[in-house]
Amino acid sequence: MHIQYSFGFELAHQQLLTILIRFDNEKKGTVDLVLPAWRPGRYELANYAANIKAFSAKDSNGKGLSWVKYEKNKWRIEGCPVGEVRISYQYFADTINAGSTYIDEDQMYVNPVNCCMHVQGEMAAKVSAELIVPKGFKTSGMLPVRKQSMKAQDLDEWYDSPFQSSAAQIQHRFKRHGINFEIATIGDVDYDRQRIETDFCKFIDVQLKAFKQFPVKRYTFLIQATPHRYYHGVEHEHGTTITLGPSRSLFTGSIYEDLLAVSSHELYHTWNVKYMRPEAMWPYDFTKENYHRIGYIIEGVTTYQGDLKLWQGGAMSDDLFLTEIKTHLDRHVGNMGRFNLSVRESSFDTWVDGYGASIPDRKVSIYTEGALVTMLFDIAIMQETKGKKSIDHVMRALYKQCREKGRSYAESDYLEIIRSLIGKKADRIYNKFIDRPIGYEEELYKSLASMGIKVHEESMGVLSSNYGIRTDNSEQPKVTGVDPVSDAYAKGVRVGMQIIGIDGYMVESDVENLIRKEGADLMLKDGKRLKEVHLDYSSGLLYRQHNLSFSTNAKNPLWKKWKRGIF
Repeated sequence: MHIQYSFGFELAHQQLLTILIRFDNEKKGTVDLVLPAWRPGRYELANYAANIKAFSAKDSNGKGLSWVKYEKNKWRIEGCPVGEVRISYQYFADTINAGSTYIDEDQMYVNPVNCCMHVQGEMAAKVSAELIVPKGFKTSGMLPVRKQSMKAQDLDEWYDSPFQSSAAQIQHRFKRHGINFEIATIGDVDYDRQRIETDFCKFIDVQLKAFKQFPVKRYTFLIQATPHRYYHGVEHEHGTTITLGPSRSLFTGSIYEDLLAVSSHELYHTWNVKYMRPEAMWPYDFTKENYHRIGYIIEGVTTYQGDLKLWQGGAMSDDLFLTEIKTHLDRHVGNMGRFNLSVRESSFDTWVDGYGASIPDRKVSIYTEGALVTMLFDIAIMQETKGKKSIDHVMRALYKQCREKGRSYAESDYLEIIRSLIGKKADRIYNKFIDRPIGYEEELYKSLASMGIKVHEESMGVLSSNYGIRTDNSEQPKVTGVDPVSDAYAKGVRVGMQIIGIDGYMVESDVENLIRKEGADLMLKDGKRLKEVHLDYSSGLLYRQHNLSFSTNAKNPLWKKWKRGIF
């Protein structure tokens, strides 16, 4: 089967993308059309069908065909004739992020997996697409674009091939190691070609050195630079989509650091998940959950390696690398969900309650915990092999295995490679810190100390560290976390409550100026109810943060090899 998609611009002023689908039906009868229920890179169900309106089905002569919607993302054409079938609908596209579809008078940005229906059972269908956009629009995407047209070998490739088109798009192309790279940017950006190309090549070089080869011949960074603060990236086989802002700060300070970090992270995904994929997701089933328990490999290894490769390539300073480790440590000790669900089970449960805040203290982040356990593996490998091997050898061996037998791998394949390098230490790390809900910060401190990094625990402020209450730091702060071992937890202080008074004073400024160390009387608002509690002061740190510093790294040979890279 061959499916043709046309994307129209005529209702862009209403943020409606018009879509026409044409295909030849070879057998009279029922034809089902399906819209994906989720997208790769986001392991939770979505509700893309809520954006569809004005659906119609016609034959080649324009005669209407009878249809019924029988599931939230499935449409059935009954008595469909032999010959060309035309499906048309409008897709409401008002949201910009790295996995969305968006249209306005100035641009068309499409993630096909959001908005393109396909004929059920025809994932092998060849795809062609055309964009009907204003004259002067420049189009970039994961697929080659010729005269506003694209082709994909099948629907798997099509669903993994976003594109964007705008007259204002900046198209920056360069070649590195025989690979054609493009950075395509839409937004109010003071673009610096030389700087971005130089810095991108730093992490590109190191990542290619680590894997020895790149699975594709062309790779595109699609960037949506927003006027507001934003940070998001999604991996694809032939590139990445990145949403970052504010756009006018894209080449300054921490925003530029974010640009390098998310770009390095997403490039690493080309190997880790796109070309070596867990068994549960090979092939993708877009109609339902694709359950797995190895988010700590998919996202955790990638999070660790994305920053590591920036550091090893010279695009990240020593201090900034330590800051990234500190951030992960702070998030680890600040998430009491680590005592409830392991990172393996939290991987499974992204399909249950997504990536946002769920009920308090329920699960952990596959990004944070995955990065930390990957660091434990990496340091253990460097120590056991006396600096001759690293986690890069593990990932390269796994990639080679996937290329030889197909793209999928089992969790046991990953662990077996590590086991071959560090023996029973691999099982200890897996059994204690990956497959079990636990706080393992002491193990992390010890591991970092072996690399010449001192870790100091510090107070986050009296309210958080001595009363066990975290807030959103607004003028009348809302509770965002309560330490389960604190007096506040025992006396019913809960997430979502608002602190309106302390010791008889209205809270109108920084809580730290009001809170005492002898105990505190808090007035809390819970919906329309008020609650007053007396809290005892804890001399030990409850919530805490970290300060990382160098100790003997100048003399530590492993530190030097870690920074240089062991490939």
